Amino acid sequence: MKRKNCSVVGAVRKPPFFTEPRIHENDDFVKGGSRTTPTYKCLAVILLILTACTKNIVVVEEQNPPHASLGVLASGGEEGDTGWWPSVIFDAKDRPHVSFCDAHQGDLKYATKHGDSWVVEDVITQGNIGKYTSIASDKNNHLAIAFHDQDQKKLRIATRDNEAAPWKTEEIAWGHEVGMGAELRFDAQNSPHVFYYTAGGKLVHATRGPKDGEWVKTILFDATGGYSARIDVQQQGDQWWISFVDWNARDTELYVAHGPLNALKQERIGEDHSHGWHSQLSWVGQLPRVTYTAGLPINIRVAEQDSTGTWHDQRVFKGVGNMAQAQLPNGDLAIAFEHITPRRPDHETFDLLRYASGVWTHTVIDTEGPVGKYLAMAADSQGRLVIAYYSTAIRGLKIYDETIPKP
Repeated sequence: MKRKNCSVVGAVRKPPFFTEPRIHENDDFVKGGSRTTPTYKCLAVILLILTACTKNIVVVEEQNPPHASLGVLASGGEEGDTGWWPSVIFDAKDRPHVSFCDAHQGDLKYATKHGDSWVVEDVITQGNIGKYTSIASDKNNHLAIAFHDQDQKKLRIATRDNEAAPWKTEEIAWGHEVGMGAELRFDAQNSPHVFYYTAGGKLVHATRGPKDGEWVKTILFDATGGYSARIDVQQQGDQWWISFVDWNARDTELYVAHGPLNALKQERIGEDHSHGWHSQLSWVGQLPRVTYTAGLPINIRVAEQDSTGTWHDQRVFKGVGNMAQAQLPNGDLAIAFEHITPRRPDHETFDLLRYASGVWTHTVIDTEGPVGKYLAMAADSQGRLVIAYYSTAIRGLKIYDETIPKP
């Protein structure tokens, strides 16, 4: 039997243009693929030091983990990897749902809870599929999963009306690696919207049109992402908000766009040193806030917009790989992240930051690293978290779950 694979180097190779930005921690500051002169190297080091010493938020308190379970949702073991590109949501009944890619088998997987137990099932197993998953639920608790089909080079969506019904799929768009960074949302009218990157350097919006349910695609911005880029999309009334990155093969720029979908206005939040490769939105009252990764080494940073429209940026935590965020119903923040100690990659842990009443707290969740290369999280109506993240140790997906009953 032919082995399937949905990795970036298996059945479909990542084109050279999409080699991801790297963090160079050797003695030579590298930019644009060439070594800088000693003078520019010194200036770069001074700039980084000055940047690191200003506008910092201090994490003031270490905190013990809250009441939660930590277990294995799917393990690849010696056979190969599973648990890539996870996506997590809670539906209107506070039931958690997870989608992910079995990278070794090339399958799209789905998991949910039955009582206190997690159950995993196949969505699609035919072909090499499952990259860039994004799961969403409409107001009737009907599920949908957007994903990339690398055999057919298509962005597709799988839907079903209830647990007893089979999954149905349809095509959204065609193209090599189409669907990078995909985010699926339902609006107040239960219409699905998918936002994604194309390999041609476009950020695209797709939704079902009035004619026979055909998907209508609109280019929002000229922007280049990558297979691990994280964007965010939220709707506030008739206004859409999107945080996204544009990578010019030298460095990255972080943008926030807002407005009606046919008249979005974009603002640049920052640039240089991998600004915004991962970003997510939240709110301070009615004002937007964006949490993102940036810097050398990578930091978690938070930018808030004030009532005059000015953005104010601060650093939260240093030594980060991937990250995901959830805003709790009371407005507090939770940020899960891959914690990387500079020059000590063997000391990676999976950590959690919380922001409540003006105080940041830090908790180590999992010390069996490396962990968190792929991750997603969500909070229910009570502020309880579910986090799905990839663990190199088991070559699979772990689940951190605060919805378990307290003893």
